[in-house]
Amino acid sequence: MKPSITGKSRHSPLITKPACLRAGILTILICVFAKAHALPAQTSAAPASALSVQEIEPPSAAKSRQAHLSAASGGKLILSWVEPAPKAEKILKFAWYDGKTWSAPRNVVRLPAIYDLPKVIELNDGALGAVWGTETRIKKQSSNEVYVSRSADGGLTWSKAVKANSDQKVKTARYNAYIAPLPEGNMAVFWSDARHRKKDKGEQYLMGTVMDGKGRVEHDFAVDDNICSCCQLLPARYKDQLYLTYRDHLPGEVRDIAVLPWPGLRTAKAVRVHSDNWVLDGCPGQNVGASASQNRFGVAWFTAAGGKGKVQAAFTDDPGKGFGAPVNVDPEHQPQGEVKMVMLDDDRAVVQWLRTTPEGPSLQLALVSASGQVLAERQLSKPSWKTAFEWPNLPTAAQGGGSAYFSWLDTEAERIHVVKVGL
Repeated sequence: MKPSITGKSRHSPLITKPACLRAGILTILICVFAKAHALPAQTSAAPASALSVQEIEPPSAAKSRQAHLSAASGGKLILSWVEPAPKAEKILKFAWYDGKTWSAPRNVVRLPAIYDLPKVIELNDGALGAVWGTETRIKKQSSNEVYVSRSADGGLTWSKAVKANSDQKVKTARYNAYIAPLPEGNMAVFWSDARHRKKDKGEQYLMGTVMDGKGRVEHDFAVDDNICSCCQLLPARYKDQLYLTYRDHLPGEVRDIAVLPWPGLRTAKAVRVHSDNWVLDGCPGQNVGASASQNRFGVAWFTAAGGKGKVQAAFTDDPGKGFGAPVNVDPEHQPQGEVKMVMLDDDRAVVQWLRTTPEGPSLQLALVSASGQVLAERQLSKPSWKTAFEWPNLPTAAQGGGSAYFSWLDTEAERIHVVKVGL
């Protein structure tokens, strides 16, 4: 069924996965870093010749799900996924891609169930970090927990899994967990947390903690005390500072994108990327794109402010001071969401989004310049509405060796797609 942007959204934080409205029409807006009051240029029809797409067969087995891409040193990538195992169990696996070949897959953890979208990343000291979700049942009540582990030998062995959330409250959902490298081999962990919600009332928190190089986890703390309950979170490092990008929940049910330097409201205020003023009584359940080059930080996102769906993206050279005006990349069509972004360099970014067409959904790519021009656009895939896309099987993206990489799940074919996008 095709999503709609009308009506109220459902967000029930006390279930295994967030029950969200899949907000309808999306337009990818790539925003430029605009000086003074100059408006970015826009184009409605761009050639496809400037974007090349190469399909890369991943090492994941059939019926694998929950794929995630992350960048590693030397231009490498890490792909992680959840693979079915005997006795109705699941295995979190990962493999490296060096630009030509995949490494042999390695196991992280094997469990009866693995929730959320697990991730495997490379840390600053060369170790690996992993995060995943599990379900705990106490007296017939369930609670989602966030677990983390690290490996000092390339994933051959992993430290004992440690629970990142310190509270023991049952019947509480914790999801959208992410990890990011910090100095000295430490690892930031953060997630959306419903511990302060009751019967769909109260604030959804963005919680965080740190795992050190010895596998010890600090007591968790509030990064932001009121966020949109089920939209995705995303970390990106820029000029030695880790930034978290997410959909904030502002007074009056306004749900706009914000960027906050780690460790959060302890040290700084969240910066609103753009005042869309999207008023919605519920979480739209949308992805977000955030990426950084040496001298530019970019964000791409969906909004349906004013009743019309569009995707906007903004660039800045200082996220703490705000972003330039947004530019509409897909003004003549009906975008549907699932936005991701990868910066290729200081001047260009590749953005992915889902568009509605008379023939069905279309996964699109656009190459956008920092001056606000759509330099190229092309179709990436034609998924069905059944395929596109249900949490936690959402598109992911990463930068590697000067190219953009994107992954998504084809639920009908039961296979994970990975593509390399370049010029």
